[in-house]
Formats: sequence, structure tokens, C-alpha cells
Amino acid sequence: NFPVHRLVDECAAQGTEFPPLPPVTWLSAEKLEQDGVYVLEDARELLVWVGRQVPDAVLRETFGVDHVDHIHSNAAALKQLDTPRSKSLNAFVNCMRRMRSGYLRTRILRRGDPAEAHFYAKLTEDRNIAGMSYVDFLCHVHRLIQNKFQ
Repeated sequence: NFPVHRLVDECAAQGTEFPPLPPVTWLSAEKLEQDGVYVLEDARELLVWVGRQVPDAVLRETFGVDHVDHIHSNAAALKQLDTPRSKSLNAFVNCMRRMRSGYLRTRILRRGDPAEAHFYAKLTEDRNIAGMSYVDFLCHVHRLIQNKFQ
């Protein structure tokens, strides 16, 4: 999970094939800021999650819209605008695609959209339908292994 709302123009300015990646955040809903834009990649698709309180200027420079509600939910492509934010995000997405063997489908999801559940299902640090987060699952497996050797 990459917070791309803080992405600087490093990717576009460097012009390298594999620019530096932004810092990674935990795959947890509690780490998502409502004024942020995040990219989650799972080797099959690239999900861009847009919070409800992203500043209008960021939306305009990144997606070419004035309000989060004007972003087409489930849009399959990022707009390529002539702004530093748009260029950086597109360079980052293209870098992620080059690091994978196949083409990563892109989906843009807004906070509150029905399709947002698809994004949340991939946040492995959170509890899921099974009732365990990934950390809880690892602790459970560790206890099972310890019990086996006692």
C-alpha cells in the first residue's frame, strides 16, 4: 500500500526506468487518511483508493476533477495530465507495471463506493471474514506449532 498523495515529482524528473518507490504503509484501513490517495498492487491489478477529503487542488492536479465525486468510480485508466502530480503518479504506476511480468489492470476507487469492498478485502492487516488479521493468523499458527512440540 503506497501513499501516493505525497509523491513528489522524483519519478518524472529522474526519467529512470525504475524510480525510487514511495514509502509503504501497513495494509490496514486504520492507516488510510481520508485526505490521501493510495495505490495497492497485488501482482494482478493496481487499485487507486481516493479518500473523501482529498484537497481539491490535489484532485485537479492528479485526476483532472474538482471534487472527489467527479472521479469515475472503477475507472480503468489514470488520466495523463500535464501536471507534476499526474506525471509522478503515472510514472509510478508504469514503474510498477514494468516490475511485473503481466499488465496490471488499474481501477480507481473512491471512499464510499460499493466497489471499495474489493480494496478493503486486500488489506491483510485487518480482521477478515475468518475473524483473524494476518498477524492474528501468524500468532495462531505459531501457537499450533508450539503445542505440537510440547
